[in-house]
Amino acid sequence: MSFGAILSVLCPPAWAETSNAETYITVCMRLGTAERCDQDGDPVKALEIYQDCQTSLLRFRQKNPDWYNNTVLELLHKVDEAIIVVQTHKILQAALLAKPAQATISDGSTFPRQMSLKLMASDSLQKNGDYAGALAAYREASYGLMLLHKNYPEWEKDLILQRMAVCQAKIVELQNADRQPKISSATSSPISP
Repeated sequence: MSFGAILSVLCPPAWAETSNAETYITVCMRLGTAERCDQDGDPVKALEIYQDCQTSLLRFRQKNPDWYNNTVLELLHKVDEAIIVVQTHKILQAALLAKPAQATISDGSTFPRQMSLKLMASDSLQKNGDYAGALAAYREASYGLMLLHKNYPEWEKDLILQRMAVCQAKIVELQNADRQPKISSATSSPISP
């Protein structure tokens, strides 16, 4: 869920009349900016904004501990997750400074090979029932492939686009599966009249 969507869900109209609400809404708007920076391939700027928002929220919570505490904590949790994701994106982007076939990751493998391994790991996680891990891995692979395509649009174009499509389909599949109601076997049998 994007930070803009969180803002619309978590900010009832009554909040808009207070200075606390204005501060909170300003932070939410900055989070939307960070999210756009990351999507546009600028994880360095995104990380800077996320960390600034995290600091602002922590200070806000310290000054206003009783002001919608659960909501502020939930947003802090989402910011923490976003920072981890953007740090990964920053590492992936740095690996692409060389040509893709020569770009190496910390383990010595090339960037394209790393993305292939990430896709295989994602599939394995999904098959083993670790849907949250698979979703995170597919997102990371998708981002890496997007960076690869953005920086080297003609390099293995068809293969990269095909793998990007697979990642997006798997991400949608896993997100939709997460939203489906869970039906236990005890409730799935028909009830006799």
